[in-house]
Amino acid sequence: MIYGYIKNRSLVLKVSYLTTIQYITSCSNVFQYPRKELIMNYWNQNGFPHKGWACVDVEDRREDGQSENETDYASCEMCGNEKLRYVHIMSHPKLDQNLEVGCICAGKMSDDYLNPGRKENALKSKASRRSRWLTRNWKLSSKGNHHITVDGNHLLVFLKRNDCWGYMFNKSFGSKTFKTINEAKFALFEHFWNQTQSPTRILNALK
Repeated sequence: MIYGYIKNRSLVLKVSYLTTIQYITSCSNVFQYPRKELIMNYWNQNGFPHKGWACVDVEDRREDGQSENETDYASCEMCGNEKLRYVHIMSHPKLDQNLEVGCICAGKMSDDYLNPGRKENALKSKASRRSRWLTRNWKLSSKGNHHITVDGNHLLVFLKRNDCWGYMFNKSFGSKTFKTINEAKFALFEHFWNQTQSPTRILNALK
């Protein structure tokens, strides 16, 4: 049996074929097969690295304002499990392509059964808090500014002279302006999250 290697999106697919069958001469021939036939379980593949991976990022595949049906879910490129909303991007020193996998596979591949779950839970917490952000108990100052205190942080959204909106996190002003107050509030949420609740900061605090 001979093994050929082809590139498929962000991973290398290991395609086997018998010498008695006509050789696959180009990647275009392979891509004619349905995607479900290309998905393989790499845990069962000898020679493919199962350990020694590192997580370089975790992504939420649901964009702002998307419903469950509109979400562009991913499939685990290690085991083939489908409908992943939270994707762990894994890197290996012997491969020049990353793999997008689920939380369980990320733990097995990195031999870290704690941090992948923490990172994913942090993203879930962010999505939940962001969905309620605009309906929180924002207060209105005498100057017309919207402000709120969250986890001891003072957050403020204000109207600028050019009829655009800006924000302030504690005593730090945001560098951009926004056409609507809601855009400014969401930008302030991202600033707040990155400064106080990001997975990296949470993990560093737990060390």
